[in-house]
Amino acid sequence: MNILARIILIAALLAMGCSSPTSVAGGGTDFPNSTTTAAVMGADISTNIASGNQWGDSVALTDTLPSPSGGVNPSVPALPAAGVTWNLSDTTLGIVLAYDSIAADSFMERDTFVVLDDAAYRTGIPAEYHVYTYRGAKAYSSTGIVQRYSYTDASGDSILNNGGGLPNRATVAWSSTDASGAVTTVNLTVDGGADDNLATAADNRILASRIGRFGKTGDTLGLTTFIPYAADSVVFDPAIPDSCLVRFLTIDNTVAGKRAATEAVMVVFPADSAKNYTAYLASQVVFPGGRTVLHRVRGVHADSLYFAGDTVLADRIIDSPLVNTLDTLRYTFIKGPNPLDNSGNRLLALHRHVTRAAGGERERVFTLDDSSVAPGAVPVSGPLFWRQVFAGGYWVQLDGGFGVRSITGDYTDSNGKTGTLSWTRAGAVQ
Repeated sequence: MNILARIILIAALLAMGCSSPTSVAGGGTDFPNSTTTAAVMGADISTNIASGNQWGDSVALTDTLPSPSGGVNPSVPALPAAGVTWNLSDTTLGIVLAYDSIAADSFMERDTFVVLDDAAYRTGIPAEYHVYTYRGAKAYSSTGIVQRYSYTDASGDSILNNGGGLPNRATVAWSSTDASGAVTTVNLTVDGGADDNLATAADNRILASRIGRFGKTGDTLGLTTFIPYAADSVVFDPAIPDSCLVRFLTIDNTVAGKRAATEAVMVVFPADSAKNYTAYLASQVVFPGGRTVLHRVRGVHADSLYFAGDTVLADRIIDSPLVNTLDTLRYTFIKGPNPLDNSGNRLLALHRHVTRAAGGERERVFTLDDSSVAPGAVPVSGPLFWRQVFAGGYWVQLDGGFGVRSITGDYTDSNGKTGTLSWTRAGAVQ
């Protein structure tokens, strides 16, 4: 064959190649960079479909109610009970200091009261005196622990246990210093409840609570705050038969090199704490090097709360600055009928977006719609959309679906190519 004939033959073959379809079903031989690109896409899509069974991990955080820092419960210490012997020292203003001291082999206790020496209230029962302030301390020689506590007025009349139907509110401060110098503090705002008497602690209401744990040098190890969700509500009221909303904030720096913070809105049942559950949660952990993991579970409505039957968003966001990667994973689900667990939840959609700044932006977007997957189950079928940007700017996107055995979709790439891609559920190119 002469040279001219060879040139004509080669040109004809090239023309046939340029006009051939760009389908990759059956192996992807005509897909740009087909072997590598198609295999990578299939593996990524398969992995993300399988990750649908992990959606309950983020949501399960709401099943475990946050606990106060250091294991200290926001209980209300009572004022001294009847039977305590007071040493009263009169003053010309009718206000007296009352001291009560107890000494033993293992500890020493000393209390100081500022009371109104009003004859009308000299019943002999200390809890019925008009108390202005109350403070005291306990020192335990065997353990080196020192506890301090105080009551101050919070209702504006400067009197504790004032009676007469007026609100009886106080700020309670309690601290405990251990032998290492670490300090645990509790600060409460309380009122006397139905009887307006702080001495009868059973019906006292907690209006706000702050619990802290601090190191010897003053660094914050843990901090927990309970505040009302609404201005007219309380943190704890034993007289409420139904529920109330409480906002919870906490910081935990007790694990070396790791800082954690949590915010939650809880539905609290004072009469039966076993019914308590979370209606909003945001939990963030910061690791050495700045890597941050954020879990957030919230309703789709403006108030961000969710209840049984609501549509809920669960986000997991991992920001890794050392490798310039941001991984955002969002689950959309229907909350089940039981607020105390997630067994009845149903997954509706899964969306993931990964960006890597190093070597050019790379992203993966996966959406799974209307599959109603139960917790722990791998999605069986559904539509999906996928877009992947490779280093250098080349991108491919797929619009299709998956079933029990296969993943299939129509693709478009940045070069204007179109065709069909097909994989097994394991991600192998078909």
